[in-house]
Amino acid sequence: MTASTTNSPQADAKRPKADGQKTLDEVRLEIDSIDDAMHDLLMRRADLAAEVAAAKARDAQAEGAGGFIPFRPKREIELLRRLAGRNQGALALGVVSRIWREIVAFMSQIQGPFRAIMWAGGGMPFWELTRNGYGSTVPVMQVEGCDDIIDVCAQDPCAVGVLPWPTLTTGTVTGMGETPWWLTLSQSTGVRVVMALPVMSDTGVPEALSVAQAEFEATDADTSLLVIKGCEGHAGCTALSAHGLSAQVIDETDGAALLMVEGYVVCGDARLLAAASDDVFEAIIPIGGYAHQVRVTGERV
Repeated sequence: MTASTTNSPQADAKRPKADGQKTLDEVRLEIDSIDDAMHDLLMRRADLAAEVAAAKARDAQAEGAGGFIPFRPKREIELLRRLAGRNQGALALGVVSRIWREIVAFMSQIQGPFRAIMWAGGGMPFWELTRNGYGSTVPVMQVEGCDDIIDVCAQDPCAVGVLPWPTLTTGTVTGMGETPWWLTLSQSTGVRVVMALPVMSDTGVPEALSVAQAEFEATDADTSLLVIKGCEGHAGCTALSAHGLSAQVIDETDGAALLMVEGYVVCGDARLLAAASDDVFEAIIPIGGYAHQVRVTGERV
């Protein structure tokens, strides 16, 4: 007797469905078509990234600048917010974040020698945080001292430093020395906080901060960071509140404090100028800030 093949998986894949549903082969062909279309679009996106680099180089030359910074934290976070707003169906938002972080990081490399300098004291969790933030193809250097990371970023406009979130116990617990890195940053020229990591979170609490020569640009939801000198942190918060700035203390050391302020606040802000005239502060120094993380509810990122 000849063996029947009518119930084989191969036959099932090709057999038309009585209710009009697609066969397995038809679904797979559609998937193949989508994969090809996605690949075509990614190749086109890479070509456009090269065009962006050429345009930036022309603008930099016209302005007499030696070069340009190949990444824009504002555009990156606004891209993810836009994608989060339109995401639906079975595609998890955490997966969307991972895919586009890879794409954006690689496209930045096309524009220039983009690299990440991360704090080595955080071990494997900090390595994974950096990789998730800046992709698998971006070169990552581990550096023990946070001050050294700031120095590298001050010398290299294509470097982004990944530093631990400041806490009241940063110096004593992590062994990074007596001077908090944010105090060093307040004395640096050109380097500022530009992004919080992870960029997409189910808690809304940053684990690290990225510093670079890139601009801290306003989005529709930001937190700014100020270093104040000459007064206690909570007293500084009270003084700032009188000028419409809602602040809270993140970290504090002798004679200085790091404050987080709701909204976008940079040098020249009229509210800061008014607060400085009160003689409460010895100095108020904006050190950048970050766009609020994209929130993920009920998903692993």
